[in-house]
Amino acid sequence: MSESILIAGVLAAGILCQWVGWRLKIPAILPLLAVGVLVGPVLNWLHPQETLGELFFPLVSFAVAIILFEGALTLAWREVRAVASTVRNLLVIGALITWFGVRRPPT
Repeated sequence: MSESILIAGVLAAGILCQWVGWRLKIPAILPLLAVGVLVGPVLNWLHPQETLGELFFPLVSFAVAIILFEGALTLAWREVRAVASTVRNLLVIGALITWFGVRRPPT
């Protein structure tokens, strides 16, 4: 399959997932994740690391930044107060898990 057709298909699937999320009144990330897992690991149709090569990591980093930025723009402070303890626990426990996960054993 040609790369231009592949890119067009990915864009079309992304637009469709955004529409499905809007139509079902669910976060668009849910259908996007479902389709991504389906066409990647499950059906083995898409191999982004092979297709994008050196651009894979920067593009994934940029996509994550956009998702977080968009989430921050739609964040309401009243919602933050309602889930403050959950966010605090995620930050503390996540930081501890990361710290223990990346610590190197003494040599």
